Amino acid sequence: MEEDDRSIAAPEGKNKAIDYDKLERDVDLQRDVALKEGKLTEALDALLGLEKQMRLAADVVGTRTVAVAILKVCHEAAAWKLLNEQIVALSKRRAQLKQVVAAMVQEAMKYVDDAPDDVIREELIKTLSGVTAGKIYVEIERARLVEAAGEDERGGGEGEGGGGGHAGGGGGDVWSHGQDRED
Repeated sequence: MEEDDRSIAAPEGKNKAIDYDKLERDVDLQRDVALKEGKLTEALDALLGLEKQMRLAADVVGTRTVAVAILKVCHEAAAWKLLNEQIVALSKRRAQLKQVVAAMVQEAMKYVDDAPDDVIREELIKTLSGVTAGKIYVEIERARLVEAAGEDERGGGEGEGGGGGHAGGGGGDVWSHGQDRED
């Protein structure tokens, strides 16, 4: 069993290769446990253990894969409060890689428009704003969050679009990677 653990993540880094296929299988297995068997807590504990192994091995690809999978599981289980908690906890982890934080923020921004109501949407925006504060490597994402929060305050969610209107029409430019709008 000890040899199995070393095949997943080798702290020595360059001496041993990480089996990403096995990592993907482990992530998929835990996702199934969480969503099909309803054991979200157990699955997250296992995924957090994998994330720690990858992070301490300084493996960007593996850590990013597992961290994004944790957020996806929370989103697919509609565990919005847990999603916010995981975003904050993962971003504050010791030796957390910048690329992982950026990938998590980008993934979580996809969920803003999926929020079932304005309160949850605002909480997710607030969480992401807190995580991106003062981090130059996610400044574009932070700018989009500030713009989205401003639109929520101006619009109040009372228009025809409901929750801010980002899903279609002209409201999607907060999340687009295109050029700035002309006012």
